[in-house]
Amino acid sequence: MPDTEPGPGQRALKAALRWLVTGNLVAKLGLVILFIGISFLLKYVAVRIDIPVELRIAAITAADIALLAWGWRIRTTRRGIGLPVQGTALAILMLVVFGMYRMVGLIPGGAALALLVVLTMFTCLLAVLQNAVWLALFGISGGFLAPVLTSSGTGSHIALFSYYAVLNAGILAIALKRSWRALNVAGLAFTAVIGIAWAVQRYTPENYFSVQCFLLLFFVFFTAISIIFALRQAGGANRYVDGVLVYGTPLLGAALQWALVGDRPFGAAFSALGGGVFYAALALALWRRRGDKLRLLVESFLAMGVVLGTLAVPLALDGRWTSAAWAVEGAALTWLGLRHGRAGTWRFGLLVQLGAWFAFLLAAGTVASGTAAEARLWLGFLVLAGSSGLASRLFSRAEGVAPGTTFDTLGVMLLCVATAWLLAGTWTEIVLRTDGVVRGNLLAGTALLLGAALSVMAARAGWRGARGLGLMVQLLAGATLLVEIAGTWQWSWQAVRDGRPVIGVVLVTAAAFFTAWQMGHTRETAARRGAPAMFAWAALWWFGPLLDTGAAHVAGWTGMAPHGRLLPFLDLWPAYALCLAVSSVLLAWAAPRLRWRSLRWLSAPCWAGLGVATIEMLLELHAGHLPFVKDWIALAALLAAGEYLLHRWPRNGWHIGREALLAVHTVRCAGPWMMIWPLGFLLIGQWLTGDPGQRDLLAQAGWETTGSWARFVPLWVQMAVACWLLYRVRAGGWPVKPVPEWYGKALLPLAAAWTVFHVLVWNLTQDGAMAPLPYLPLANPLDLSTGFAAVLVVMLCRGEPGITLPRSWAPRLPWIAAAAAFAWVNLIVLRSASHWLDLPYRADDLFASRAVQAAFSLVWSATALILMRRAVGRLQRGPWLAGAAMLGLVVAKLFLVDLAASGSMARIVSFVGVGLLMLAIGYLAPYPAPPRQEPPVRGGSTSASKSGGTA
Repeated sequence: MPDTEPGPGQRALKAALRWLVTGNLVAKLGLVILFIGISFLLKYVAVRIDIPVELRIAAITAADIALLAWGWRIRTTRRGIGLPVQGTALAILMLVVFGMYRMVGLIPGGAALALLVVLTMFTCLLAVLQNAVWLALFGISGGFLAPVLTSSGTGSHIALFSYYAVLNAGILAIALKRSWRALNVAGLAFTAVIGIAWAVQRYTPENYFSVQCFLLLFFVFFTAISIIFALRQAGGANRYVDGVLVYGTPLLGAALQWALVGDRPFGAAFSALGGGVFYAALALALWRRRGDKLRLLVESFLAMGVVLGTLAVPLALDGRWTSAAWAVEGAALTWLGLRHGRAGTWRFGLLVQLGAWFAFLLAAGTVASGTAAEARLWLGFLVLAGSSGLASRLFSRAEGVAPGTTFDTLGVMLLCVATAWLLAGTWTEIVLRTDGVVRGNLLAGTALLLGAALSVMAARAGWRGARGLGLMVQLLAGATLLVEIAGTWQWSWQAVRDGRPVIGVVLVTAAAFFTAWQMGHTRETAARRGAPAMFAWAALWWFGPLLDTGAAHVAGWTGMAPHGRLLPFLDLWPAYALCLAVSSVLLAWAAPRLRWRSLRWLSAPCWAGLGVATIEMLLELHAGHLPFVKDWIALAALLAAGEYLLHRWPRNGWHIGREALLAVHTVRCAGPWMMIWPLGFLLIGQWLTGDPGQRDLLAQAGWETTGSWARFVPLWVQMAVACWLLYRVRAGGWPVKPVPEWYGKALLPLAAAWTVFHVLVWNLTQDGAMAPLPYLPLANPLDLSTGFAAVLVVMLCRGEPGITLPRSWAPRLPWIAAAAAFAWVNLIVLRSASHWLDLPYRADDLFASRAVQAAFSLVWSATALILMRRAVGRLQRGPWLAGAAMLGLVVAKLFLVDLAASGSMARIVSFVGVGLLMLAIGYLAPYPAPPRQEPPVRGGSTSASKSGGTA
């Protein structure tokens, strides 16, 4: 029997056995046996024994007291065991009391609370006697949780907080004897959490006075505890300031105080002011008494007083006044901290300034848009900029006093902030009070003026970071103006001319060029490295908004306004191309005279513009639209400028990369060459069709013209131009110099492939009609185009430079040419049959004609005859076998296709013609015999054998 897959039960049993027998076998067996024994015991007790609850509690209490006594007894000899045992026993006692009250109801809530308080006090006493902080923590936790556990939902909050006041007084008393930080923090945490929970659920306005008193009492408790802790630790080596108590007490107190007085007029402000005065006075008193020992605590209390006093300002005043006050205060604190070398002071000053910034932003966000212009927001911006600038100057000067610090970085950052506030204020007023072109000009002008001022500050005052910041402001001015232009963008040239901030565009462009020139001619390495990026920014403005704006004005002055184009963004293209061509020539002329070599790169986009113009013209022509005169003017301007640059660049010693030079020559020659066919097609087509009325009269008279002339004549012109270029390639002159090999090996072969592709497509789709002239084989436009294309390909293959093919292709070329000629002859047969037999030029109709099939048979047989006769003359078996295969195909066609034409002349012609041709083949082209080979001659043996044979 085959083995069967074990079931789930078997798998579980195996897994259990595997778990049992692996690892610690004794321990696992013990766990299993213990689990079983406990289960049996619980079941036995539950079934057979019924003990009264009072007796159970008494037994548990007696056993627990015995456990506590044992723990106390071994407290000195086995402290590691005695303390945990005491804690466990006390926890069990507290649980017993809680169970007697809540679960079985043996004692009332008051008695339970009293017992819990006694146990808490007893636990704290044991902790102090044994110096066991965790035992004190356990006792205090039980004390704080006792009212919660025994609460019935009713009772006075005064009694509750009085009880907690007693517990906190106990913590204060313990603090006088023991420096237990964990106990202090636990008391603060329990007081805060339980107080907040009670306030959320039970607080009403009628409880304000009592709650306020308890809050102040708890605040004083934990402030005193923090001072006592610092006093006890002042002489030691440890840190003597408890940060949780020092900072947590005012933070929690401030939050709870805000909840109490937040809805009262100036309640929060007066509370913050009172807290600030309290901490300042406390710091002063401690400084006078024990300033040397409690220096850190005094500084902490003083900082808290300053913070609370600072917070009183926004709680009493509105946002803008608050920001102004904080800004001045922050600058003053910064000056004070730097003057006296107090890091905490100047850091807090910076924090206050940060608060001033946010306060102003929040206040400014609430100002209604209708009243913003009269709100004098500029004053707030000016105050913030002044305070930040003053702080920046202070840090910049302090760097020289304390080198190696972070003052320099802070100075630069604050200078950035001051610049941001000043620029934001200026721009806010401009946006509120102006619009349109004026706004764009003012935005750019003010920013550039600020950037120039920063550059002067860097040069004259040596203000670090000012020069880079000025550059950033300049870039921001340009970016903002770009956004402003984009926000009001329209494709209409009138909108560009009348709605563009021309002054701002000119200023930004001029500033960018000046900065790029300055950075490129300085000795600073960082500036010289950034010069190319700045030059790119200047180029963006030159070729973007500046030339675009100039193109709009040129379009208006010269009448080169658009008349509707395929794409709206091409409306200004002719005028833009004209501006691009003129500017490229001027820049190429000016670059060597200004000794600014990089300026030459701004003339290079003229060639890219020529490429764009070429693509745009080709799109228009292939879409069936003749370009306007202004388009041709723009193209001519770009071509002329491109020719000038091709002459000027090498003359000035400017190198043009090989790839770039090839791309330029490709665009300047291939582009116009590609335009010949669509332009000629449109012009000849319009000339042939003529006036619609005259065309109808000619049609009625039987005079019709075909549109094929419009297809073929432009292609003849293209091939003629290609032949002229091939002649210039071999002469090595203009326009192919200095890369004639590129034309001969790449561009002209591609041109030939282009013409061959068109000829191939037309051979498959056109019937060669040449109305009003009658159709003639080989003399119609289609066959002439095919012949001209073949001549062009032959000229390319037979000259240098020309098409270079791998050597493996050399034997294949005759076969390819023969196959192309055979296909061309067959197509001529089809076109001739269509015209002479009046058949539609469709494959189904043509191949269904018996006459066409007969012609195919004769043509194929004649082709086989020519091929086989040529093979015999050259003693080549391969071509002869190919001809024989074609002849076999003809024979098969005769019996499978032509034989079906029963009783038709076509079948007779097919069979007779093919028969004759086959006879001619048999007579003129027999199978070529191999040439005879003489046996090798070895000495005189051959002569001897011959003579011997003769004898």
